[in-house]
Amino acid sequence: MSNRQLAFILFGIMFGYGSIGLPKALAENAATGGWVSILIATLLALISTTILVYLGMTHQNKTFYDYSKELSEKYTATILTLLYIVFMFIMFTLINKLSSDVFKQTILRNTPNWALITVFLITAYYAVIKGIDTIARLCEVYGLIIILFGVVIHFIAFTQGDLIRMQPFFVAEDLANYFDGAIKAKLAFSGMAIFSAIPFIKKQNHTIYIYSAMMLLLIAMLYIIQFESSIAVMGIDSIVFYRDALFTAIRRVDVPSLQFLRRLDAIFIISFIISIFLNITLFVYGTVFHLSKLLPKVSFRLLAFAVLSLSFLVCQLPMSFDEGANLLETASLAGGLILNPVNLILLLLSKVKKSDKKVC
Repeated sequence: MSNRQLAFILFGIMFGYGSIGLPKALAENAATGGWVSILIATLLALISTTILVYLGMTHQNKTFYDYSKELSEKYTATILTLLYIVFMFIMFTLINKLSSDVFKQTILRNTPNWALITVFLITAYYAVIKGIDTIARLCEVYGLIIILFGVVIHFIAFTQGDLIRMQPFFVAEDLANYFDGAIKAKLAFSGMAIFSAIPFIKKQNHTIYIYSAMMLLLIAMLYIIQFESSIAVMGIDSIVFYRDALFTAIRRVDVPSLQFLRRLDAIFIISFIISIFLNITLFVYGTVFHLSKLLPKVSFRLLAFAVLSLSFLVCQLPMSFDEGANLLETASLAGGLILNPVNLILLLLSKVKKSDKKVC
């Protein structure tokens, strides 16, 4: 797997469902200065990603369970790996359920939720059992499509919106609010955990740090473009009333002169479906891979089937869209608060162990 593919894996797991509610979250906390919150969140994500990449590069051909067992004890490594499993399971299950709700409310009103949920789970299962190399190639191809569609859609949205609505760009007195906005943007940057399930090899030299940083910067730029175009189309005061503000903004754009591209929401939906597929697939892979480390005697396919079956059952639990969205935001924030310190401790232990070897 190349460094470029690893970078696109990062794109595939991060860029997707989190972007739908991002304009609302930023508008409520940072107003028109939401772009500052995105940059702050990007910096925090870069630190978390760099720690995971460092652990992978230091312990080559090993994944989280392997090197955490080396640095601590098997019992501790098992508990820490279970944290990753629970986090990733909650993420892909809620993303699947909430995305299906969005599709049902917008374009597939007569389709039952369970059918939409099942379609995503089946396609994810097929991709997961093919392995991470196949998923990486999908991320590369689909990632380029998503980026292309995103740039075109939001460039057109800018031309149809009122750019004066984007001002003021920065207010020094609102700096504290910008940090609050960065915390609310955590969901849009919850994905670097996938690197805990990918073994790094010598082929991934230190340029992987540059690739990861550049991809995070690209993701940040796309989020900023989405946020600013949503403001230009809807206005900051209207965005706060829509959880799916991004989709609502796109649906309001009508370009008669383009004829076949007159309604941008059709292109956006295609791009959104692809991104959700990548989100779910990568979180599923991370869940199943970590579980396979704890249960090495059970076949990978059987574990994948069991995990997805359990996810389907959880998706059937009665839960409103707002409840699910709040739970997903809480899970992404809690995951960061728990897993980031764990990774930091492992990094420090790795450095201590490395220093001891040099002394010996």
